[in-house]
Amino acid sequence: MANTGLGVSDAYALLSGLVALAEGSEPSAPMSAVLLAVDLVLVTLMGLAGYLAFRGVRRAGAWVEAARRRPWWRTVVRLLPGLVVILAAGFPNRLLGLLSGNRRLTWEQTFYVVPTGATLLVVAALAVTVVYAVRAVRSVRPSPGGPRAGARPGRPAAPRAATPGPAVGTRPSGRRSPDGPAVRGGRA
Repeated sequence: MANTGLGVSDAYALLSGLVALAEGSEPSAPMSAVLLAVDLVLVTLMGLAGYLAFRGVRRAGAWVEAARRRPWWRTVVRLLPGLVVILAAGFPNRLLGLLSGNRRLTWEQTFYVVPTGATLLVVAALAVTVVYAVRAVRSVRPSPGGPRAGARPGRPAAPRAATPGPAVGTRPSGRRSPDGPAVRGGRA
């Protein structure tokens, strides 16, 4: 294969140009500017995948709490898109082979033909895997509202102390309202 990849003139463009010259016509202009733009979009999507993975790891506890409240089948349905990404990253050569007319490609050819696209697929799969792993770890741990540390099985935990809040009839600043109860936003 010739030096292929997005942002660089690929083998098909070279072949088309040679055929056009052999037929006596003018070869078409290379599409390197468009392909470079596609490369930049794919690199941006890699950065977005990294950001979303960071956000997914930070919100994993809240996701697990919400998953405990919804039916199990809805949680499974919500996990399917990530599993599809992981499977696609496991077999990018088969996926690209289907897209290119059922040709057989090796892993190396996949990264050689579309390096940025294949890298995006692997980065997205790693991001999904990390988020799912953190969610799994958080789902095994007891919830913050569940049994507390120091509580023995069969014995209730000590009652929790009430968190201090503003007194009834006070403003958020702590001053008492002349009208009675506290008023948010300044008007009743």
